[in-house]
Amino acid sequence: MSDILQASKEEKRAYLHKEEVDELEKAKEEKPRWFFPTVMIVSLIVITIGAELLGRGSRGIIQGFGISDTLFGMIFVAAVSFEEIAREVICGRCRI
Repeated sequence: MSDILQASKEEKRAYLHKEEVDELEKAKEEKPRWFFPTVMIVSLIVITIGAELLGRGSRGIIQGFGISDTLFGMIFVAAVSFEEIAREVICGRCRI
């Protein structure tokens, strides 16, 4: 890949389609300084909103089934713990 970036445009066109050459040229351009911090902040906001919506939706489902929040939390923790234990057992068997 780095050889392609260093090659001249004519050499690139010999190997790649025009669209791919244009895409590689754009990838070489530097992004402005504000770009990555902005993407990070927007991503954090979107993740926070998504987590809130997930919590509200799960609360509605729990209330629909008529089970308590504590019982649901215990089931969730047990399921996550079981998954982690199963993953460790599988990895442990591979090493033996």
